[in-house]
Amino acid sequence: MNYSYKASVHLILPLATAILLIVSALLTKTKFTQDPIYVKTHQQLGICKQQFDQIIAFGIASLSETNDHVRAKLCGGDLWIDHIAESLNADLISYAHGYAIRNKYIGTYPNGMSRWDRVKTPIGRGEIHSAETQVEQIIAKSTVPKETLFVLIVDTLANKTQLAHMTNKLILHPQVNARRILMITTGVSDPDTIVASKVINDPRVEISTYDSVLFLQKMQNEHYKYGLRDNNNPCVLNTRMRCSRPERFFWCREGSIGSRAHFFLADDIIKTHYTTKC
Repeated sequence: MNYSYKASVHLILPLATAILLIVSALLTKTKFTQDPIYVKTHQQLGICKQQFDQIIAFGIASLSETNDHVRAKLCGGDLWIDHIAESLNADLISYAHGYAIRNKYIGTYPNGMSRWDRVKTPIGRGEIHSAETQVEQIIAKSTVPKETLFVLIVDTLANKTQLAHMTNKLILHPQVNARRILMITTGVSDPDTIVASKVINDPRVEISTYDSVLFLQKMQNEHYKYGLRDNNNPCVLNTRMRCSRPERFFWCREGSIGSRAHFFLADDIIKTHYTTKC
């Protein structure tokens, strides 16, 4: 065999592998961001996203369908909290949902290009504990990165005073020093602001509140703006299409929002609190 041909093959194969990896990563990452509805509704020019090393979610999530990650998967999408972590390029540890998402090293190709994948793993046995136990688990960590966003999920029947007390523990504990906190309502309106009013007043602590109920009501009423065909009937109950196009439905199943609703909910949270002008 011609030596120059062998050399060219050795050069071409690693290059082709690298190109395939890059294309694959871009296709995966832009599943929704290349959506024409997203491009139309999202003000991308002149906007910079704030950066976080880690997102830690805690609180009462199990009572709300908005946080049901098992059912969200039925309609081919991730939870809103997953999309936030992906968009802000942060590792996610959700004690409220019982899992973590991290960048995991997979391997190195012959061309020297390293491959990392976003991997979802259960925390412990994947069990969801009380808010108090969740906070104890967070404190038990040796250190918490300085650029950490704490997301407190406030559900319909949550004990507001208890959640405020747990949040104060994270603010005051020397190993945690929670300084960036997002309180999000996923059941009914107002509990997020009620909890925020009970948290200690410290100028070093930035507390943001967000009512997901109001946004989802708006999205359901104006579903056509988000590329949805059906805003009332659950996708899994659609006998004609057999839920082959879940992105067209607001509801995945009864009481459980679909993948597009999770994505645009996360997008609105980021636009509301975690973007700045470049």
